[in-house]
Amino acid sequence: MRKRLAAILSHVRGSALADIGCDHGLIAVSALEQGLVERVIATDISASSLAKARALAAQRNAAAIEFRVGDGMRVLADGEADVVVIAGMGGKEIISIMSDRRTGVKRYILSPHRNAKELREFLVSHGFKIERDYIVKDGRHFYSVIVCSEGESAALSRRQLHFGDNDYCDKTYAEYLNFERRKCLYVISQAGEGRAAEEQVGSLNESVSGIMLCLDVTAQVLRQAQERGCNLVISHHPLIFKPVRRLSDSDYVSSIATAAIKSGTTVYSAHTNLDCAEGGLNDRLASLIGIKTYTGKRGDFYRGGAVTEICTVAEFAAKVKGALGAGGVSLVGKTDKYIRSAAVASGAGGRDEDIFELLFAAGCDAIITSELKHNLAVQCAEQGRCVIEVTHFDSEKHCVGLLKDILLKHGVDSVAAIEKSPYTTVIN
Repeated sequence: MRKRLAAILSHVRGSALADIGCDHGLIAVSALEQGLVERVIATDISASSLAKARALAAQRNAAAIEFRVGDGMRVLADGEADVVVIAGMGGKEIISIMSDRRTGVKRYILSPHRNAKELREFLVSHGFKIERDYIVKDGRHFYSVIVCSEGESAALSRRQLHFGDNDYCDKTYAEYLNFERRKCLYVISQAGEGRAAEEQVGSLNESVSGIMLCLDVTAQVLRQAQERGCNLVISHHPLIFKPVRRLSDSDYVSSIATAAIKSGTTVYSAHTNLDCAEGGLNDRLASLIGIKTYTGKRGDFYRGGAVTEICTVAEFAAKVKGALGAGGVSLVGKTDKYIRSAAVASGAGGRDEDIFELLFAAGCDAIITSELKHNLAVQCAEQGRCVIEVTHFDSEKHCVGLLKDILLKHGVDSVAAIEKSPYTTVIN
């Protein structure tokens, strides 16, 4: 039995269990088999998931289960269940369900796979007493298990709010804290010069005659902006990464900046904030490739999850190439391995060893990125890990379409610069 399932069942005691969002029905069936409850109400918003749960119950002769299709606890009447399990979904979804709770429930067992902090905040502020709150490691993944009941809860410390109430000596908790620490260190390491959204050249007080979007600010882009009557250029890559000590035509960056100033063009850059934002570039790439994201959130420089279609590495690499419109892809790993989950880290994600360890530890079968370091490629090849590399340009050119969509949502028109990769693919 999976460790998370065993942990959840260890808290199930009562006469009637409501398994909300029961999915395939393992908790419902196991609770009856172990004699933890007398009957179960298994609910799910998906009729197809509920059909699988019914099939499992029939296969294992679990007759005392009533199946109901519906949203959250709305399909329950007051007093129908004294134990409720809500697992396998995000903390915000659980909050929505708990906001419509029923009377008569003595214990809730919750296991969010994300947004646990927000769930704890909700519980404490909405009349729930947290009785147990700890981390379970199941395979490569860490899960929170929160047991609560109606009642007044003591205020949580910052540690409890973010990480639960675990024993410092617990090995799993130590592993989890180290995992979270490495994620935080990665984000901090990315906070440097030229990394946020900022005005690079010109003035934001000028009236906008037109907006041009681009990946890189080049002389060609500035010429296009002038020709199209655009006095605001929004780029993904900042023109100025490091402090400019002087403006000189002999220096490439300062010559472009000077040209922008002379033409009255303001340059504004949305760099890594666009990469890691919710609905940002990594989310756009994941959507294009076909990754249903559950790993990575706002502030993270990657997105990962299950792929929409299981296929071999070779087939997946071809799909990535087509989805991103890439001139080509490089591949590390065996081509006949099957890909069930993947992650994408736009731009120079291939330079960061910590993010590779983090994503592979999270269970990703493949990472799509750019600028893969040679030592990382060698290491991944030796360990049988799959990496699909595209050029930096091909991974980030989709920023233009993303920025255009963002502006359109606010009723603002823009034009895309015509850009091409600085690389030329040579076929021998």
